[in-house]
Amino acid sequence: MKAAELESNLSETKKAIDLSCKLVAKDPSTIRLIGVTKTQSADTIRQAYNAGITDIGENYLQEALTKMDTLRDLDIGWHFIGSIQSNKTRLIAENFEWVHSVDSLKLATRLSDQCPKGKTLNLLNSVECRQRSKQKGYRCERNRRVSL
Repeated sequence: MKAAELESNLSETKKAIDLSCKLVAKDPSTIRLIGVTKTQSADTIRQAYNAGITDIGENYLQEALTKMDTLRDLDIGWHFIGSIQSNKTRLIAENFEWVHSVDSLKLATRLSDQCPKGKTLNLLNSVECRQRSKQKGYRCERNRRVSL
């Protein structure tokens, strides 16, 4: 993606966020914009960072780890947004700040247990409230309260 296109898209997105916040009387500075960069190059992520996107979402672990290594000089907040295989939880817990796709207590516990001491790993739970849905997530009727 060319820098001018990226900056134009970002400007339009920020305008939409500002307008939405204005409609609901919310401070736009409380909104966290996450650039999802799957299949994008490290150079494109660097351009996005320089344009003001400091939180990056990835859903392919191996690709993300390569990008993290290349971009370690930047203060990026890394978000894992894909489905998680149990054999990859340790690398996710060690390398990401946010996990957006926690769909079971077992997965949340595993990520928590494998998080290095002194590190905060923010887990966002996926909740599925539709009956007979094939989507992943905590089921509302079975999990009214989940706490770790």
